[in-house]
Amino acid sequence: MLPYLVSTDVILVKDKGTKTSCARDFSAVLQKLVLSMSDEIRFEIIAEILHKLPQLRTFWYIAFICDNYDGKEYQDGQVWEQLIRTYLPNLIDFRLHVGLERERGVGPSNIIQSFCTSFWIEKKKWWFVADQPDNNADTIELYSLPPPVNCKIIFRTNVQWASNSSNPNFKSVRTLGLLPTSNRSMSSVPNTRYFPNVTTIRSASSYGFDFFFDISILSACIDLTKIKNCVIVNRDLIKALPAMTNLTTMEIRHVSADIEDFKKNYSSIPTLKKLSLGTYSSDYGCDQNDLTIITSLFSNLEHIQLSIGELESLNILFAKLSHLIYATIYYKIEVINRQHLEQWLNDHEAIIKFTWSIDDDRLDIWMD
Repeated sequence: MLPYLVSTDVILVKDKGTKTSCARDFSAVLQKLVLSMSDEIRFEIIAEILHKLPQLRTFWYIAFICDNYDGKEYQDGQVWEQLIRTYLPNLIDFRLHVGLERERGVGPSNIIQSFCTSFWIEKKKWWFVADQPDNNADTIELYSLPPPVNCKIIFRTNVQWASNSSNPNFKSVRTLGLLPTSNRSMSSVPNTRYFPNVTTIRSASSYGFDFFFDISILSACIDLTKIKNCVIVNRDLIKALPAMTNLTTMEIRHVSADIEDFKKNYSSIPTLKKLSLGTYSSDYGCDQNDLTIITSLFSNLEHIQLSIGELESLNILFAKLSHLIYATIYYKIEVINRQHLEQWLNDHEAIIKFTWSIDDDRLDIWMD
C-alpha cells in the first residue's frame, strides 16, 4: 500500500485464486482513480474499492463485459447515484465507458432513463450516451461526455442511441471504432451525431454483402480533415483517404486488394509519416509494382512496416523513400533466400548507409 498516493491508473483482472479484498491496496487519500477492467469482475468488488476512497475527486471506469449477468449494475444510473451520494461526496469528475451484453427487449432509451434524475442532470450535470451499435456481441455501449481519455467509442451511423442531454456535445470524443452502415438501418433511424474533433478512426470488417462504408454519410458525422491516425480493415474506407488531409499514421490490415484500390481511387498523401501494411503473418508480399505505387503515394514516409514478396522490392523502397528512418520488413523464407538477402544487405549498407538486424522472417533496418 502507498499511503500518500493521490492518483493512479489500474487495470483489473479476475484472480480466481484469491478471496481477499483489493480495496485495502488503495490509499484513503487517493484523489484520482482510473480503472480499466480486462475481465468480468462483479460490480460489488468495484463498489467495495470506492467505499474506502472518500477523498476521490476523479473516477474514470472502462470495461467491456460480454455477460450481463456479472455487470448489469455498471449501466444502472440508480446504482451509481446511490454509491456516489453515500461514499464519494467529493467526486467532481465521473466518466464511464462500459460495453455490456444487451438484454432482450432492452434498448438505449431504457439504459439512459436511469441517468435522467435531477442528480445527474441538475446537480452534477454529468452527461451520458447509450448506443446500440448492432455489433457481433450485441452490446449496448454506455459512455460519458467527455469519455475517459484514450477510449475508443464504437460507432455505426444510423442506429438507435439515446442521451440524458437534450443537446449532447461530442467534441470530446477523439477515437472512433467504425462499424459499416447497413442498408436496413440506413433509412430507419436518422443520425444526428457529429464528432468534430476525432483524430483516430479504426474501421471494422464488413459483416456481409449488405454492409458498407458510405463516405458521404461518414463525412456528415466526422470532420475527416482532422484525422491523423487511421486503421483500415474494410477497403471501402480507402475512398475517404483523400479527405484526410492531415493523416500522419495509417495501418492497412489486408494489403493485396487494397493496393488495387489505391491505383483506382487515390492521390498522394504527403503528410503520411508512418505506414503499416498487413501483419507479420500476412500471406501477401509486396512486389516491385506494389512498392512503386506505395512509394509514389507516400513519398514522405519515415517509418514503414510491410511484407515483401521479392528481393528486388528493396531497391525501390530505399531509392524512393528519401525521408525513411526505420523499416520493419517481413519476408517468407520459402520465397526469399536468407543468404541472398544478407548478401544484398552487406552490399548496400555502406552505400545507402543503414544498420540492419535479421531474425527468422523479420528484417529491421535503421537509417544512419
